[in-house]
Amino acid sequence: MKSVKPHIKAIASDLDGTLLPYHGQFNTADIETLTRLGQSGVVRIIATGRSLWSAQKVISPDFPIDYLVFSSGAGILNWKTQQLIENYCIPFEDVHRTTTLFKRHNLAFTLHHRSPDNHRFYYHQGSSPHPNLAAYLEHYHPNGQPLMEPVPHDAYSQLLAFMPNWEQFDTISRQVTNMKTIRATSPIDDASIWLECFHPQVSKAHGVNLICKHHQISEHDVAAIGNDYNDMDLLSTFRHSAVVANAPQELRNMFHSVRPVNEAGFTDFMSQFTS
Repeated sequence: MKSVKPHIKAIASDLDGTLLPYHGQFNTADIETLTRLGQSGVVRIIATGRSLWSAQKVISPDFPIDYLVFSSGAGILNWKTQQLIENYCIPFEDVHRTTTLFKRHNLAFTLHHRSPDNHRFYYHQGSSPHPNLAAYLEHYHPNGQPLMEPVPHDAYSQLLAFMPNWEQFDTISRQVTNMKTIRATSPIDDASIWLECFHPQVSKAHGVNLICKHHQISEHDVAAIGNDYNDMDLLSTFRHSAVVANAPQELRNMFHSVRPVNEAGFTDFMSQFTS
């Protein structure tokens, strides 16, 4: 890979399905590209929906990045120092109102503790348990506990509702107030619909912008790549953006497309910025 053009000073990449194939391993070419980017002085950021605990299960301490924006922006970690530099929580009043809404619509959902312990959560199954919730509980065992009444009075990092269809997603998301709602596809089965709720300031783009502000990097000097609907704000915020070819057709119609994740799509994207 050739040296990176000066106007690209930071790169933000989603993790699952973009840099890391589902149920696969990182591509050697992408690891080499990240290493060379660092040698060129480019700030390397992974922006993921995973919790810190979950991300650390697949990213080694010596992985060639500088920052991790986790839980879709609810937290930011300096990867080299492992210092938590940002952490957003949802006030209890908003949590209580939203859990009441979800229960009224008989939704299965999870309620996550504040970062960095947001891999621990309460769960509510409803009268008709969602199959993806069962898989979620198995995947994150033993970190989930049944949600008892009343909801424990505390601030939380995130709510995640398991939606039966897109129509109900649209209906419920419009009724959620004082929170940022994000549409996502379950990385567990790559199909189930998730409605994620966060503090209003939370987004992948906001997290990346905070890092760039610290380094005095303009939005115009940032490249971003993703693969799913929860990357929309990231891809729409920065001038240089792309999706991998395994992204949904709707996103490929909206953004420039590069090779799929299992063919080093990240490296393909970065090759556009070499001299």
